[in-house]
Parts: sequence; structure tokens; C-alpha cells
Amino acid sequence: MALSHTILSILAHQAATGYDISKKFSQTYGLIWQATHQQVYRELNLLEKQGLISFSLHFQQGKPDRKEYQLTDQGEQQLKKWLLESTLTNGILRDEFISRILAALKCHPQMAFSAVKKRQLDHQQNIENMQKLMQELELLDEKTLYDSLMILLLKRSIRQEDVNLQWLEQDLLPMLQLLQQK
Repeated sequence: MALSHTILSILAHQAATGYDISKKFSQTYGLIWQATHQQVYRELNLLEKQGLISFSLHFQQGKPDRKEYQLTDQGEQQLKKWLLESTLTNGILRDEFISRILAALKCHPQMAFSAVKKRQLDHQQNIENMQKLMQELELLDEKTLYDSLMILLLKRSIRQEDVNLQWLEQDLLPMLQLLQQK
């Protein structure tokens, strides 16, 4: 999966500005794919050059014209092609956090403990943020299919964060505490 496919997926639901797309990455879509504001705009330019998306300009008085992006027929075909590809080969695991912990254990053991404590707080904050967003979606009087799917995605992400938090608290932190005592 690439950033381009995620953007095409967003535009398959509805036309959106670059700002709207970036906002989705800082909220719900950020649970499945991380992207900065700059990455989103760079990718939008590439997708437009490839003919997978187009845009229409909307005049705004006293502001720059607003570009609203939409999926082209070619973009829809690309999205369909991607959907038919097998996902079984995408099981590559890369965990920079664990690599850092292993390096810190050798060079600066106290830094490993501090990094794990910070990561613990990060997981707790992520869980709180996702629970808040999920509650907001659940309180909507009329939920769209998109809202319902986002609730399911949030439930999955909360479970993943909780498993990671439990692993830190029940396995990694006790092991690091033992190593510090030696």
C-alpha cells in the first residue's frame, strides 16, 4: 500500500481539497497511514500529473483559489487494480522503536528505560484520543457507512494500542528493570 492509494481511497468517497485530505490524515486516516501536510500535497501533484485525479478551482475572495480534487476514470481503474492485488506479501515488519531499545541497552541503558516510559505514555494518549473520536462518531444521530467503518477501524486501532501497551507494561518494562538491577 502506498500513500497514493490511500489518497485515491479518500477521493473515491468524495471530492476534497488538499486541506481536507491532510486533515483526514491527522484524524481517522492517520490510524492506517501516516502522512504530513507536505507529503499529501506532493502526492496530489504526482497523482494529477499521472491523470489519476483532477481538480477544479473555486474562487475565494481575498484568499488563494481553492483546489478541489476528484478521482478520474483512470484513477478509479488504478484503485480497482490495486484492490485486486494480493495483500499477503505485505507482512514486512519494521519496528524502529525496538531497534532503538536494542541500541540503547548496549550504549545507554537508562535511555532505554526512558524511551519505554515515553512510549507507554504515547500509547495511553493514543487510546484516549481514539476513544474520544469513537464516542463522537457513535453519538451521531445519522451515521453514514463511512462513519460506521471508522468506528470499526477505531475499535481495531484501540485494541492494537492496548496490546502494545500491555506488552510494554507486562513484558518489556519488567525486563528492563531487571537489567538495571544488574
